[in-house]
Amino acid sequence: MNMVITIVQISTSKNLENPGGLERYVQALNFTRSHKGTFRIMTTEGIAQDSHWLIRSFAIARFILKNKSEIDFIESHYILSGLITVFLSKTPKVIFFHSPWAEEKLVSSQSSQLTYRIRKYIEKLYLLKSNRIITVGKSMKEYLIKEHRIVRIS
Repeated sequence: MNMVITIVQISTSKNLENPGGLERYVQALNFTRSHKGTFRIMTTEGIAQDSHWLIRSFAIARFILKNKSEIDFIESHYILSGLITVFLSKTPKVIFFHSPWAEEKLVSSQSSQLTYRIRKYIEKLYLLKSNRIITVGKSMKEYLIKEHRIVRIS
């Protein structure tokens, strides 16, 4: 008898008509898992989807805490959606680190240095609360070692 591992996947919304890099990565990951037959994926798609990020983050945490007896581990791909869950849930957490969130926001929204430092601190706390960090490339691994001094990376 095969053991089935239940994963709750926290990511951005699935935009199937015009998916970005993150959505394409998650879709490929799920496609690979579906052929193995040992994974059950629960997604956070549709949970407070059009709400403010903080409301969505609390709604996702509530969903996970409500279903914790069914969940083997939590997989997070996006900091803001998984932020509250990472701090409240005792379920093992795997963080997929796609890109430096604080730096991206600094460049894209012309953030202040204070906002940048706060985001950088949140990013580090988020990563430290995980059980495992998987980077999507060597440059992201080097970034985590250099910027956050995190070395427990896959």
